[in-house]
Amino acid sequence: MDYEGGGIAEYQFYDRRAQKWDDTSCVAGNGRCAKMDCHLKNTHFKLLGFFKEPNYHEWMEQLFKHQGVCLWNDGEYSFMDTDRYLWPCYCTSTGQMDEDGNLLYYDTKPMAEGRIGLGLYTDSRCKYDYTGTLDMMEILEKGADKNDYGSVAQLKKGLEEWNDAFDVFKVCQPCKAYNLGYNKDLNKGNGNRQGGNDDDGNASPFSCYDDADYVNVNQCMKFRTKTEMLAAEFRDLMLAHQQGNIVQFEVMGKTYGYGGYRSDKGTMINHKFNALTGQTGIPTSTIAFFVLSTAFLIFALVVFFHLRRKRNRVLSASSKSWKLKTEPLVSTRSDDSARRFS
Repeated sequence: MDYEGGGIAEYQFYDRRAQKWDDTSCVAGNGRCAKMDCHLKNTHFKLLGFFKEPNYHEWMEQLFKHQGVCLWNDGEYSFMDTDRYLWPCYCTSTGQMDEDGNLLYYDTKPMAEGRIGLGLYTDSRCKYDYTGTLDMMEILEKGADKNDYGSVAQLKKGLEEWNDAFDVFKVCQPCKAYNLGYNKDLNKGNGNRQGGNDDDGNASPFSCYDDADYVNVNQCMKFRTKTEMLAAEFRDLMLAHQQGNIVQFEVMGKTYGYGGYRSDKGTMINHKFNALTGQTGIPTSTIAFFVLSTAFLIFALVVFFHLRRKRNRVLSASSKSWKLKTEPLVSTRSDDSARRFS
């Protein structure tokens, strides 16, 4: 990936608030100042693999307190660190019935572009989606966990804030946690640039003092030692791709997933997201592509059937010609022979 050993001093990072690349960390002696752009299609970074964590509460804890604390501002970090406990870890009864008197259940539900939400289900394993007319938010508001989720408006707002904050991890981040200056509240400690040492032991304004009293911890090491992090199989990737709930990535020249990349100018490919349904609005480019594809398909079918009819006519004419050519010039029937020799 064209890495020359200078650590943070070799890279510029994407500032999600200013929506531009920040090169203030580029102080490498060799003058290198490359974009840390593993989230872009044309990156030089290499994909090593995918992992899945069965206990996502443990995964959130390791991610938040070591790296999220230095990427979010204080308000975001406080909200995310508190609300992560509200996500259900298993299929849970709502205590409410559907139109036919059957008990409804809810659980954490994967959404488009790597977002998450809450899903309503008709079975105790949360395998089958509820497709009736009842509103999920109102069901949860009336259910046993209404004190956790609050009103419909509060729940909707919380889901939107959660997914907006989590978008920071759709942008390339180093394994070693750095403070990238997103926290501008100088009266609090979470994520402030307080000085410290960089990769070479020199004073650095990018040092990350995390929520576990570590400085510039290696996040990948924490994932390996503190979580289960099982290797994902290709079936897992295909399932996530077919469900439409994984961000876009490329494997062996083929693209899977949808959304999550930024353009070279740093604009997020973000479509209108409905926090209630987990659905995204269809962009104009997708509509245009669909219309053109449909028109091309119709044109191709017309040409295909025209050529097929033409081919059938040619084959029919050839068949008749063949029959004429293979008919004997002299009849071999016995009555004809009798007449000729009588």
